[in-house]
Amino acid sequence: MAEGAMQRLQAPPQVAAVQTVAAPTVPPTGEQRAAQALAKDVMARLDKGESAKGIVAGLVKKGWEATAAQAYVQQSQAQLEQYRKSPAYRREMAAKNSRLMVAGLVWAGIGTVVTIGTFLSAASKPGGGTYIVAWGAILFGLVDFVRGFCGWLKYSGATTA
Repeated sequence: MAEGAMQRLQAPPQVAAVQTVAAPTVPPTGEQRAAQALAKDVMARLDKGESAKGIVAGLVKKGWEATAAQAYVQQSQAQLEQYRKSPAYRREMAAKNSRLMVAGLVWAGIGTVVTIGTFLSAASKPGGGTYIVAWGAILFGLVDFVRGFCGWLKYSGATTA
């Protein structure tokens, strides 16, 4: 999520397209990679809900001036908020929740197949037998499906517009 905000807000798409056509691809320098890694880290921490004060304190410990660190984090917060309001973010979240729904159904299906398979195996024996009720896979698969479905409902409205 945050990575998309960082990439999207660095340069307008028209400028990026012109740059890729007009200039040969040059690998980023060590300094550029470090700046990208820092931006990605700050965005990810903000996206996970870490406090801005905590992030600023971490940057100050790394040698940043307090005012510069605070300005950088505030700018990152603004970029993240702008990205969260975009249709691209809504599409990304709808797709993420769709994958969660599918994974939940797969887990619930595996649990159901294991339960039915072992039950049929036990029932086919003359004296009966033991079987496995894979309730964990079924329950948590259904929980993931419901979480994914609720998230998909929340974000899918913008994907049709």
